[in-house]
Amino acid sequence: MQSLLFYLKNLLVDRNSARALVILLLLPLAALGQYYPSPQPENPANEQVLLTQLGSVYGKNKINILLRLTNLYLNKPLRRDADLKRALSFGTAARDSSIKYHDKKSTDEALLFIADIYTYQNNMQAAENILPALKDIAKAALYLNLSYKYGIMDASDQKAAWEKGLYFAGEARRLSTQFHLPLYEILALKDKAYIDMVQSKGDPENEFLEALKRYRALKYPSLQYTFNVLAGYYFYTGHPDKAEYYSQEAIKTMKATRDTLIAGDIYFIYGMVSFNNGNYQKGLDLGKLAIDYLKIHAGMFCLNQRLVFILPVRALRKMKRYSEAVNYVRRMQAEYPATNISDKIEDDMLLGNIYRDMKAYNKAEEAFLTALKINKTQADPYVSLYKDIGQLYVESKQYEKAKPFLNFVVNHKNNVLASSVKSHLNYLLFLADSATGDYFSAIKHLSFYHNAQEFDLRKAKEDNAKKLAVQFETRQKEDSIKLLSQRAALDKSNLQRANLMKNVTIGGIVLVLIIAGLLYRQSRLRKKNNQTVTLQNKLITHKNEQLEDLVTEKEWLLKEVHHRVKNNLQIVMSLLYTQSAYLQNTDAIDAIRDSQNRVQAISIIHQKLYSKSNVATVVMSDYVDDLVRHLYACYDCSRLKIRFKEAIDPINLDISQAVPLGLILNEAITNSIKYAFDKDGGEIMIEGHLIDSETISLIIADNGKGLPADFDLAATSSLGMEMMRALSKQLGGSFEIKNDPGVVITIKFKIENTFKPVAEKLAAL
Repeated sequence: MQSLLFYLKNLLVDRNSARALVILLLLPLAALGQYYPSPQPENPANEQVLLTQLGSVYGKNKINILLRLTNLYLNKPLRRDADLKRALSFGTAARDSSIKYHDKKSTDEALLFIADIYTYQNNMQAAENILPALKDIAKAALYLNLSYKYGIMDASDQKAAWEKGLYFAGEARRLSTQFHLPLYEILALKDKAYIDMVQSKGDPENEFLEALKRYRALKYPSLQYTFNVLAGYYFYTGHPDKAEYYSQEAIKTMKATRDTLIAGDIYFIYGMVSFNNGNYQKGLDLGKLAIDYLKIHAGMFCLNQRLVFILPVRALRKMKRYSEAVNYVRRMQAEYPATNISDKIEDDMLLGNIYRDMKAYNKAEEAFLTALKINKTQADPYVSLYKDIGQLYVESKQYEKAKPFLNFVVNHKNNVLASSVKSHLNYLLFLADSATGDYFSAIKHLSFYHNAQEFDLRKAKEDNAKKLAVQFETRQKEDSIKLLSQRAALDKSNLQRANLMKNVTIGGIVLVLIIAGLLYRQSRLRKKNNQTVTLQNKLITHKNEQLEDLVTEKEWLLKEVHHRVKNNLQIVMSLLYTQSAYLQNTDAIDAIRDSQNRVQAISIIHQKLYSKSNVATVVMSDYVDDLVRHLYACYDCSRLKIRFKEAIDPINLDISQAVPLGLILNEAITNSIKYAFDKDGGEIMIEGHLIDSETISLIIADNGKGLPADFDLAATSSLGMEMMRALSKQLGGSFEIKNDPGVVITIKFKIENTFKPVAEKLAAL
């Protein structure tokens, strides 16, 4: 069967098939974005270095080199068969070595690469056979790959291929929901939207817009993938203004994020939008820019598709720069020689159409007949070639030669033509039949041509009328909404002004009364204080002398106590560390490390107390900073790409509250470091503020993957969770944990000042 891509390329070459530029987007639309979060493509410049390193490394280091080579050969700009075979060889070796060393992560990565290679080799069944070997997230990734590839492939049974694509998109979405993978779920939605679009089912526009809305809700930065999809969709559905808007948004976002992975696709789509809008020079410039980026990295489009070179050639033809067009094709042939029959036919057709525009009919005929000779060596005829030859003979007034070729196209059983192309074919047959005296046939073709023209004109008028009606209704609604908004704003402003005046008046009266009352009270107190101040001064002077000695002694004793407690805690930590050195069980080692961190959390408090003048309270902000620095170093957070953000008020806490609070902080931060993030890391935020004069709100939050869907705090048996709940009760406060979207722990409690200065205690005696 003639491939859809091959057929669309020929439509693009056709002089009277501008609509083919729109139809072209049927094939690549879903691809303009990653079908699953694949690794960043390996730089081809690293090829020799990696091949050299391969012979000198072993074990897991060798697996890494094999995976990088697989990535490199799979993503070469000219995705040729030889490169795919090498990629498959390295991928298979990486898979076997990963299995040998029980490296599950590398095994999954290798299997995903292998499946991707099979899809590019059109061996979809082999790619599907890898599914049973994958689980969870990796399986969801392969489901996305398969849904994407089945959605865009040109199959003998196209309906069956689309049904498979929808099935795999549904499975990807199911696993994405199960494992809390919102980005995967959005990609599955985009795959479904594309298949709905090409089947003219469902509501693909709203599905694409819903995907964009979800990305924005997640604050996903690389929106150029979705903008480019929308540009292609609106171009395909005949909305050039929206297509241009989203193309520009795609370029703007791509430059802002510096993610140029699909720059070639973005510029190619924008080039076609510009060409279809009649801006041929811009189409030419963008087409060349797209090719420059495709030389760096292939997207949906790649340099071994003649399709990417047709846009610049067609733009040059439209601007009547024929010599440049011929030279461009010659340079293309020299730099990217044809590797298959289709490419050879493409090259001759490109030249034939240029020569036909130049009215160099002999050269055009020579190029077309060369393509025809090559075409006859394959089973399926290249229908557009017959049409181009027929048009050439009509233009050169060789009508008898034209008729067999034109009739072949019109009567071909598998031919599917746009209405504009059918109309033009019938006009060419009318000219040929008229010139050869076949007037009955000429009248029939002329009638079809006029009917098609009338239909297209009527449809264009209806579409234009609908568009104008929608624009008028929209403008009316916008004007009405604007007027109502202005009235509401004016009413609101007047009401606010009246309320403000009333509040200012009442506030002024209250303030005067308060000031008067304070002045009266101050006067009474001053008189009373003057009577007792002399006696009090004498007593205070005497007691202060006694208290000064007592306070100094007490503070020294408290410092000594804290110092000894801190030293004893350090001994406990050393014993735990020594014990862990004799353990082999990973869970036991982790448990001991957790215990060390809990002891350290208490030790920091006592260290703070004996190293400062105030031995009764701990400054919460200083303590949190020390604890975070300890945990950051303990778990090597710089390697895990974990960042901390602190916003703690300088609140003084009594030791009776500082200890349980420190243990809660230790448990919450440790859980986030250990379980919240994947390899890309994330951020842990700690906030502590006074809600009112005596209530503290402490929040420990992360932006990781969050709690499992079935998590139940009341039913959990985790030691860490039990400790945090129990310690919160000890503080006399509340404990709350939720997803938002990562884990957010909130503790609220009142400050207790159980310590009284020595002087106050003595005074009470």
